[in-house]
Amino acid sequence: MSLLVVMAHHDPEGRIRPHALRSIERLATEADRFVLVSGSGITLEEQEFLPAMVEYERRTGPGHRFASYQHGLGFVGEAVRTEFDTVLLVDSSFIGPSESVATIVNGPATVGYEMVPLVSSSAPRWHPQPYFIGFKQALVRSDTFRRFWLDFDPSTEAEDSVAIAAALEHAVHGVGFRSGAYFRLTGADTELGISRVTRWNEIGTPVGASGVDVERWDPTVVLADEMIVSGRLPVVPIRALLEDPYLLDADRLLAAGEEKHPGLFDGVRESLATMPGLRRARGPVRSEPEAEAEGLVYGLRPTPA
Repeated sequence: MSLLVVMAHHDPEGRIRPHALRSIERLATEADRFVLVSGSGITLEEQEFLPAMVEYERRTGPGHRFASYQHGLGFVGEAVRTEFDTVLLVDSSFIGPSESVATIVNGPATVGYEMVPLVSSSAPRWHPQPYFIGFKQALVRSDTFRRFWLDFDPSTEAEDSVAIAAALEHAVHGVGFRSGAYFRLTGADTELGISRVTRWNEIGTPVGASGVDVERWDPTVVLADEMIVSGRLPVVPIRALLEDPYLLDADRLLAAGEEKHPGLFDGVRESLATMPGLRRARGPVRSEPEAEAEGLVYGLRPTPA
């Protein structure tokens, strides 16, 4: 497998946070070429921490993740189609992965799919979660892949990138390619996710704020503990530790991650204290449950052994 990795980076202070650096180091062990594209810029001091193989590009102009992906693919040029049979587009928003790219994108769980997001969501319409999307050879070398990136206008990309991700899904399916996520929700996952969203809406949502639509929740965040509990979802979004959405008990999640995956979580605890938006204020809540009494260890699950 010849692998090209393009990572989209953004940090208001121009830093490469430890969780992102660990992801870069992890992915670089498998990559044949690695392009890091930053929309914010990275200080010279921080660039010194990058593995030698990583090629750094500073992007200017509008757009977010997909704009950086486009920039990185354009930087590599025609070699994307001629030299690589797997392309991975990722951003710097998560801890992990704890599984190899080969297993996630080209393993038995994704046989028959040419586009492999780590996670897909069904609302507001079906789309790959844009923080981790793999593409196999047939799609990488197709005119569909080339045209999508040539035609993409970065000025149309909203911060969540959902509309562009949905357009990519439509383009891929429109010519007969198939997409399928590595992490697939089971009935139990869905039940747990809805329970957590419902609980958040009841006791965690700031007074006066609208709750989360139970049909539009993000599995990556709502099930952020899955990396620790079962390993089926091989990442933890840094947002789950920064903001503790859905009352998952971020402190306990962090401690469990450090114990189970010390390499990937190395430096994360110290970094969280300096990251903008730390435990972003949610305003007054309707009630403050006692986590243990309410069974809120990892939301609605017991602590894994």
